[in-house]
Amino acid sequence: MDMLFQDFYIKENSDKSDSSKIYTKVKLNKNHKIYSGHFPNNPITPGVTIIQIIKEIIEEFLDYELFLKEIINIKFILPINPKIDNYLSFEINYEIKNGSIIIDNIIMFDNQEIAVKFKGIFIKK
Repeated sequence: MDMLFQDFYIKENSDKSDSSKIYTKVKLNKNHKIYSGHFPNNPITPGVTIIQIIKEIIEEFLDYELFLKEIINIKFILPINPKIDNYLSFEINYEIKNGSIIIDNIIMFDNQEIAVKFKGIFIKK
């Protein structure tokens, strides 16, 4: 599966500790062109790119493409400025139920501060 935003991030490591939990650490490319528009001199990672990274991580582990069906809840607690901290840890809990993949995700900085909480439902494409 291809990344939607080429060179936007590099996966540093991934681990699937059990059948319903994925841990992944990524390094954001602080020089990616997306930051020139969001926002010059104060780059903030767009929420849609965060959701896309979550989707791509899950797709890799499940080995099939997904479609975002519903966002149940999303909280952007702290801005993700890659010039300040470009490492993010994704802790993804998921459950496959009636053809839907129900996600409960926390994204943290290296100092364990929570940046984003996401709950949503994906379906197989």
